[in-house]
Amino acid sequence: MHQAEYELNKVPSGTTPKLIMYLLYLLSL
Repeated sequence: MHQAEYELNKVPSGTTPKLIMYLLYLLSL
């Protein structure tokens, strides 16, 4: 899941955007 962590690191420090991006990434797997 290192790719997911990398995707999270590219997102601004806002918690909500990070959660949204993480959920979208998991759904796209």
